[in-house]
Amino acid sequence: MKILNNQFPIPTHMTWEIIDGSKLKTFATCPRQFFYEYILGWRREAPNNHLIFGEAWHLAMEQLLLEGFDKDSVLKAYEAFEAKYRETFAEDTDGLYSPKNPNRAFDALVDYVKRYRDQDSINETLETEIAGTVVLSEDYTIHYRMDSIIRDSSNQLIHSMEHKTASNFNQAWGMQWSLSFQVWIYTHVLYCLYPPESVRGVLINGTSFRKVKDDSKSMRHDFLRVPCWKATDQMQAGYETILYHMANLHTEYEMLAESKLEHPVLKAFPLNPESCTKFFGCTWHDFCMAWPNPLQKCQDIPIGFIQEWWNPAEKEAKHVHNIRPEVQ
Repeated sequence: MKILNNQFPIPTHMTWEIIDGSKLKTFATCPRQFFYEYILGWRREAPNNHLIFGEAWHLAMEQLLLEGFDKDSVLKAYEAFEAKYRETFAEDTDGLYSPKNPNRAFDALVDYVKRYRDQDSINETLETEIAGTVVLSEDYTIHYRMDSIIRDSSNQLIHSMEHKTASNFNQAWGMQWSLSFQVWIYTHVLYCLYPPESVRGVLINGTSFRKVKDDSKSMRHDFLRVPCWKATDQMQAGYETILYHMANLHTEYEMLAESKLEHPVLKAFPLNPESCTKFFGCTWHDFCMAWPNPLQKCQDIPIGFIQEWWNPAEKEAKHVHNIRPEVQ
């Protein structure tokens, strides 16, 4: 997406042109949220336990996929988890952040291996930590980061396994994945990398960490896998949906270029009031209430926030595939 040749009323950043599934999801959820998070680059200063715990859990899952499911591998998986988690959170915070802390992670790892060892150990892990770009059209390229690519030994079909953590499983948690941008993009990547007849799609590999009053281990965590298989004829709907939102995002950037600080209202990246109560309340709700034109207020970073732009291209990957398929 080439937009930085325009003149904008605020300083630009190179990450504005880098779009991935997370950014596109945020834009579709609320364009004004996208403005604060990815144009201004504002983030809460306090570390996000859910995010750091999830990153550490990914490392543990990768260890199991690469080295197996025996006792030594489980211990190495926990060591990888703990090393990552302790970069941000010290031991004296474990009670504060329960249930997403190392003690609970170790218990979940042990039970995870008991649950999935037999079926996963016979599959072939082709790659882990995969990243790159894939061209969608002459105008749009999207970035991606995948956790793993697996060949199922029972049928020789290929899927991506994506590791997710949650506080609890409900119907909405399972339903969200089949039509998510992430699943469409990752499946598209697989179809570009492998023969179409060998591709199934994405398997969401979920682990929940529940808050419980008693110490019953049977209630402390759970596992749920959501298969999101997509045939080639099903992919067109996702492709058109992604292009639709990419085009709308491009239009909002053009409108931002025409906006001015003295305007009473920022028309670019409009509010979506129907999303304000998602995820226990939006971080930006009070800003949206107070600032009709946030361009007038964005010269100073608010107290409790830092400026840090998300760039999926910065994080190292073990395998990089920049894909340029034939586009329509």
